This record gives sequence, structure tokens and C-alpha cells, in this order.
Amino acid sequence: MSGFLHGAALALNAAPDVVLRGAGLEAFLPKAARLQERHDLASSLGGARRGPPFALPTRGEGGLAGGYAAALEAIAAGLDLDGAAPSARSVAVVGYLMDRNEGDHRGNVAELERMLRAVGLEPVSVWLSGRPSVHLREARRAGAVLSLPHGRAAARVLAGRLGARLVEAELPFGLPATRRFLERLGREFGREAQAEAFIEAELDEAVARLRWSVPHAFQNRRFSFAGDAGYAPGFAELIEELGGAVTAPDGADLVVGAAAGGLEFGYPSERRHALNDEAFLGFPGAVSFASRLANAVVKGLYVKRGRS
Repeated sequence: MSGFLHGAALALNAAPDVVLRGAGLEAFLPKAARLQERHDLASSLGGARRGPPFALPTRGEGGLAGGYAAALEAIAAGLDLDGAAPSARSVAVVGYLMDRNEGDHRGNVAELERMLRAVGLEPVSVWLSGRPSVHLREARRAGAVLSLPHGRAAARVLAGRLGARLVEAELPFGLPATRRFLERLGREFGREAQAEAFIEAELDEAVARLRWSVPHAFQNRRFSFAGDAGYAPGFAELIEELGGAVTAPDGADLVVGAAAGGLEFGYPSERRHALNDEAFLGFPGAVSFASRLANAVVKGLYVKRGRS
């Protein structure tokens, strides 16, 4: 249950004036706020909230991801959508896991919006993005709801209330997944030409930036992933694309996730913070994330050599 409540608290942190009640969350929030302050330099959990309350389900299931998803679903079911005026080009993105209000996640939100605009769509609301409920209400202008993995149920509820199209997509994490994400947008919205042109230009730049690192940092190296399950498929594809292999932690040159001693990624990250926008989604985000991996694995190899 505490994992579920942590997830709901992460949603509150990413929606600074939203109020959630139920499932024992009110009593848990002081503890969650103390933990969040170590993970998020811009945490909003300690602040006063005056927005309308949304009701969490009384039985919390699914751990951290389940709590976050339940919070989004509660908001989708209860948010005031009066004045809805859907537009065919306008898209609400539902299901982004914003676990802190720092530059890594601010950068991801900006990258999601940039990709949508690149294919001729207008992102009117991203759930969640660190923005207040007035931004969430902008979803009432959406003619389509783009569903991401951490908010599938919420996206269905919101699309149903709006009478909007529901488009399910994977996270654009890593080069192959980003390509598929954009191709899906192109197919679903009749914008294949824009999507293909954008993919070609972005991939050319990304590949040029990554080429030097492949033989030095990735080829024949072993990586293990211990982060959120939603990122695991994209991580494995990216590593294999760069010439590495994904393995168990005991046999890895680098462990990626929240595990002590590895490369911090996801919740919680207490040793690394992002003051500047540093996306890890999209093609530029894949390059940025690969740069972190390359630096960490090469540093680890040098440390091992120094000890031998």
C-alpha cells in the first residue's frame, strides 16, 4: 500500500494545486514530502493546496505506478470540463510519469510537445507536467487523447468524457521507440509525410552524435536495468542498437536505476539533480541518456583497471 501512496504523492507533486483524498493519503503525505525533498529540489508536496478534491480508490493496488495511474484516473473522472470545445488538431497527452519537477522531466514535457508540433498537432495539455489544474483543464479543447503507459485508464476516461479519439502510444524512450512513436502519430493523424521528414532529420543528427561512443562505451559492454518497468523495453532496444547487451545486475558493467552504486535513473534519484532541461525522451533525449551511460560505463572501467 505504501508504494501505491507514494505513486499518488508523485502525482500530487506534479500537479501543484490538485487535492487528492482517500486511501489514507492525507496521513501519508508528511512522510512522502520528506522523501520527495531528497529526490526533487523543486518539490511542491509541502505547499498549501486549495483546488477541488478528487477521490482516490479506497483499495490501492499496483505499487508506485498503480498509485500514480489511480491519481490520474481520479482527476480524469472528476475534472471540470465545462466549455469543452474539441479541435481536430489539438491533443491532450495523458500518462506521462513526472516523478519530479526538475529539468529532466521539464525537458521531457517540452520534447513531447515539440514532437507533436513537428507533425502538425497542437499539445494543449500534458498529464502530468508540473503545471497547475488550469493547464489540466485545457484538455477540454482536445479532439484526441494520446495515451501513454502510466495513464491508460485515465486516458480512456478523459476521451470518453470529451467524445475524443483515443490513441495509445508507447513511450518515445530510445531511438527505435521514438521512431515508432512518431510513425504512429503520422498514421493516426494522417501526417505520415511530416513524421517521416522529422524522423529522417532527427535520426541523422542523433546517429552522427552517437557514432563515436559505440566502440568505446557500448560494444560488448553489459548493462542492467533496475528502473521503472515502463522504460525497460526502450532501454533494452537502445543498448542493443548501440552494440551492448542487457544482462542481470551481477554480470553488468553498469546497473541503471535507483540502485545504490549504479547510474541513478527514475525514482528515487537522490545523488543527481537536473537544474537545466535535460530530456531523456525523443531523439535528443536518447543522445543525452546515451551520453550519461557512456560516461558512467567508461568511468567504471577505468576504476576497475586502476584497482587491478
